[in-house]
Amino acid sequence: MDSISYQKVLKLLLNSQTYPGLVQRKDNEVKLTLWRNNTLGNFISWTIFEVDNQYYLRQIRWEQRNSYLLNEPNTYGADIMVSQEIMHPIMKSVANFDFNLLAPKNGLTIDGVKYGINIKEKKVEWYDEPKGPFLTNHMICLDTIRCFENLFC
Repeated sequence: MDSISYQKVLKLLLNSQTYPGLVQRKDNEVKLTLWRNNTLGNFISWTIFEVDNQYYLRQIRWEQRNSYLLNEPNTYGADIMVSQEIMHPIMKSVANFDFNLLAPKNGLTIDGVKYGINIKEKKVEWYDEPKGPFLTNHMICLDTIRCFENLFC
């Protein structure tokens, strides 16, 4: 896949407001974007939108291992409505993410899992399981990802 196609798929995953075929959302409706990029598997992002006190969760999945067979990235998107009873504890937990802690630098990484979070223009990415104080942030994200995956089962 060329770099233009790669940039195009990153935009779909990390700025999913205008994902083709799904309801178009406004930037100010985005509350959180969280992602997991498994270099040997799928790159998945989840975005929470809040519209009129209602929450919507969008999942975008890129089957990147199959992309070498195609000219265009192979992505899938889906939306679900999530009740406030489910979303409020998730949002409360994510609010504990400490952006003042620096994500550990693992040097050159070829294979592994990269995680990231973006809340109100604050963004950080990291690889695999970090050690030290950043581990709490990592666990917040893993717990949130597990919740999101269960909602889409």
